[in-house]
Amino acid sequence: MAKTRICAAPGCDKRCRATYCDAHYKRLKKYGSFELPERFPQGCKVEGCTRKHDAKGYCKPHYLKWRRHGDPLRQIVGLGATSFLEEVLPYRGKACLIWRFGRNKKGYAQVRIDGVDGYVHRLACIEVNGPPPSEDHIALHDCGNGHLGCVAPLHTYWGLRSDNQIDRVVHDEVYGRGCSNAKLTTDDVRQIRTLSGKMTATAIGEMFGVNRTTVQDAIARRTWYWLD
Repeated sequence: MAKTRICAAPGCDKRCRATYCDAHYKRLKKYGSFELPERFPQGCKVEGCTRKHDAKGYCKPHYLKWRRHGDPLRQIVGLGATSFLEEVLPYRGKACLIWRFGRNKKGYAQVRIDGVDGYVHRLACIEVNGPPPSEDHIALHDCGNGHLGCVAPLHTYWGLRSDNQIDRVVHDEVYGRGCSNAKLTTDDVRQIRTLSGKMTATAIGEMFGVNRTTVQDAIARRTWYWLD
């Protein structure tokens, strides 16, 4: 068996079978020295940034900017953001302006400016209506086409989530043709109400592929209350 010896690194008294102990051998091979390099702090070294360190002293977003552009503070504005700045903000037309770039799963337009994602219709709403009155206010569409990517500034206004639910009903996003999950259309509901008193709710439900409760709610205007 190979004889053990004391590690040759200064100040190390670990026993090893080679010239250096395993730790000092790895340091010498990786760094060319027995001393560990100066470590970066836990946080990003960019002033004011509170994100965790990822590489070269920067957090991941600042590191990627430094690696790609040589400047960790460079503002990155992509094609989508450029379109937003140059086309959406000045637009004052009455027709819907459909966003041609990224959207979320519900169809609402999104844009990334300097690494931060935001809803385009919200930014457009700030442009024409000023900041939201409170933290509870959200940007709503009076055209009902936000889920289709409309970002026309004049179609936006500030409202509460309860206002949003009313808008969705009025625009047929919940109970009408605009919703893929809708069980009935406006024409169906009108016909159901016409048949009320002539057929049982169960029989009417079988005609339209819904249960008795859905029929009774539509007749009693617990749902579709806005429909004449």
